Amino acid sequence: MRGCALWGCLKGIRDGDGADGLPWPETDLPPGREQAMAHAERAAIGMLTVAEMLHAAERCRSMATPDRHLDEGLIDGLFFACRGLAERVYRDIRPA
Repeated sequence: MRGCALWGCLKGIRDGDGADGLPWPETDLPPGREQAMAHAERAAIGMLTVAEMLHAAERCRSMATPDRHLDEGLIDGLFFACRGLAERVYRDIRPA
């Protein structure tokens, strides 16, 4: 049985692929720093996605009837996700 490409993709992600799926472009950084910057980039993209979801949820809240609003637990979860991703970005970009 031939190996699954999924495992290769996961390994690339763990090894420091950026949000675009390519290795971190700065080659003059130590390998650990390249990996940290790739992690920070992916977390920042995730944070942007969550912020866009929160923005859409707020528009729905202001324009739709209450029965069409998103559940408050879901909104809280999105805020916690955004906060966690921001903490990850901070941890990864801060020099050791």
